[in-house]
Amino acid sequence: MLRRWNWLVIMMVVLIPFVGCSDDDESVLIPTPPIEDSAFDVMAAAAKAYINDNTQCPGVLAATALNDNLANYTVIDIRSQANYDLGHIPGAYHSSLGTLIADLATIPNDKPYVIACYSGQSAGHAKVAMELLGYGEVYSLLFGMSAWHSSLDKWSTKCSDNLMPAHLETTNNNSGLATQSFPTLSENVATVVAERVALMLQNGFKAKSYASIQDNLSNYFIVNYFGEADYLGTGTSGVPGHISGAFQFTPYASMGFDEMLKNIPADKEVIVYCWTGQHSSQVTAYLNMLGYDAYSMSNGSNNLFYGDLTAHKWGPGAMNDFMLETTP
Repeated sequence: MLRRWNWLVIMMVVLIPFVGCSDDDESVLIPTPPIEDSAFDVMAAAAKAYINDNTQCPGVLAATALNDNLANYTVIDIRSQANYDLGHIPGAYHSSLGTLIADLATIPNDKPYVIACYSGQSAGHAKVAMELLGYGEVYSLLFGMSAWHSSLDKWSTKCSDNLMPAHLETTNNNSGLATQSFPTLSENVATVVAERVALMLQNGFKAKSYASIQDNLSNYFIVNYFGEADYLGTGTSGVPGHISGAFQFTPYASMGFDEMLKNIPADKEVIVYCWTGQHSSQVTAYLNMLGYDAYSMSNGSNNLFYGDLTAHKWGPGAMNDFMLETTP
């Protein structure tokens, strides 16, 4: 299904004030020149419309739901060619982040799309790209091919309680947020969305593990993409708190340029984490399209305090043994 979004440059309302009088005391209208949106403004507005829409983002589909209605979806597998050849969802088309835009020209567009990857995380980059280019509906496969067949499980070895006790915090750090300058994008306002989407896909999936940053947390701007209760450790999902120094960004209400985007520094690496890494993957892709240096935290909370979680948790119930196909 192909949906064409017309991301037009949004012009501010031109106010025409009375600013002076002529010699005969007649009011003279002097128009105020229109203020044009920058490339950053246009890109942020386009992406915000998706990122802050809880009916589309993160837009994950469980393996059981896909298997029950497989004929009603077009599946795109973005794993390596070798892994695709070893076994993929029946009827799935092969692509990659780098070739996705070109491949979409030959992939049927008459059904909703499902993006399948190894664990569901890199699929988020592909999904947000397709949404901003006008392809819809688009879903990412929940937990990726790990959920489709047990032989492809990439999750079980990643689920752990890795958050160091010294780095567990239950206080709110948002009072320390400061207003930052937005990045500057050099693209033309008429083409910025398409160009930034293409660049994000070309750069590939950007992620870091907690283990790779735990010794230098102060070097990063860490975004906790939870509701406030879970961020503080008082929610109902079993979360004991957040990574020390992390700031709380409420899903669907914080990533607009008129919201908390102004608090993210453009000169520091940004780490975004959520429950499974699938939502944070899309937020990370969005931030990179805006010119930030952002990374999704691999496996999200399932890699930080897996034993405490009561929701959004990988487990045997998420794993299946559905049919695999080896024919392209």
